[in-house]
Amino acid sequence: MAHPALQLARRRECIGVNAAGRLLADYASATECVLGTGRALGDVGQATFVGSPGQTVASRPDHVIMSSKVYGAAQSARITLVRHISDHCTILYSLVFRVDDVSYNADWTLQTAHVCSSGGCGSNFVLKWNPERAGIYGVVLADSTVMQGQFAQALEERDHEKACFCLRSMIVHAASDFRVGMGKQISVCAPL
Repeated sequence: MAHPALQLARRRECIGVNAAGRLLADYASATECVLGTGRALGDVGQATFVGSPGQTVASRPDHVIMSSKVYGAAQSARITLVRHISDHCTILYSLVFRVDDVSYNADWTLQTAHVCSSGGCGSNFVLKWNPERAGIYGVVLADSTVMQGQFAQALEERDHEKACFCLRSMIVHAASDFRVGMGKQISVCAPL
C-alpha cells in the first residue's frame, strides 16, 4: 500500500524530466516503491549534478528509491556539495525506526560524517604549478613529439575529443615527469 504522503505533489526545483527519469518513476510505481526526490524534509528536488568548478550546469540525475515502509521512516534528507570528491552532491537520508524490546543503552545514531574505509577512499590526480620548474616542464613538453603529432592530426581531422585527450595527456605526462614533479596523487578525503 502506498504511503499517504504520496498523495501530495513532490517539490521540484529542477523541473526537467528526461527519458531515464520517466523510466525510473515507472519502475518505482510498478514495484510499489517511492522516489524520495522532492518529498523528504530538506529535499526540494534541487540539483545534485553541479559540474566541475567553473561550470554552470545543474540537474537532478541522482535519486533515492525505497519501499513505502522505509519512506515512512524518512525523517529528513540533506544534499551537500563536496566538490573535491565529485561533481555530484551527496544525498544523506536520516531514518528513524521504532525498535521494541531493545536496550535503551544502545547507540542508534547514524554517523553522517565521512569515515574513511579501511583500504582508503581512493585518490585523485592533481596538478600544482611550480614556476621554478617551468623551464624543465617546457623541455618535457617539447620532447613529447609523438603526442604533438597526434594532437596536430586530431586538429586537422576536426576530432575535438581526440585533440582534447592528446592535449590533456601532454600536460599530465609533462607534469608527472620525475624532473618536473608538478603532479601527484592525493586522497579524496584530503582538503585541496
